[in-house]
Amino acid sequence: MKCGSFKENAFRECARCEFVPQSEHEFAYSLGLTEYFLGPHRFEEFANAIKGGNAPIFDSAAWKRLIGSVRESNVRQIMGIVDAESEEDRDKKESRSLLRLFLSGGEG
Repeated sequence: MKCGSFKENAFRECARCEFVPQSEHEFAYSLGLTEYFLGPHRFEEFANAIKGGNAPIFDSAAWKRLIGSVRESNVRQIMGIVDAESEEDRDKKESRSLLRLFLSGGEG
């Protein structure tokens, strides 16, 4: 998600950059940045964009599917993550790219 390297499990620590998703949005973005979700060709495009310092952005329909999948799953409970954000805060973030925030140093 931060370095563009392939990893076997979207929700585990990256061996290269050590990123581990913590929030609902990070889980959704990590899930979306998989070969399963994107397909092999698009996955390679997204990985190359990340490696080049660019933030690939999901269209709103894809982002809603990703967020919905995370909200419907129990991944946050399994990982022991408690998301203290309000529903209003989450909804505001859905239209923004989390990766763009990472690449800009958290400003955005």
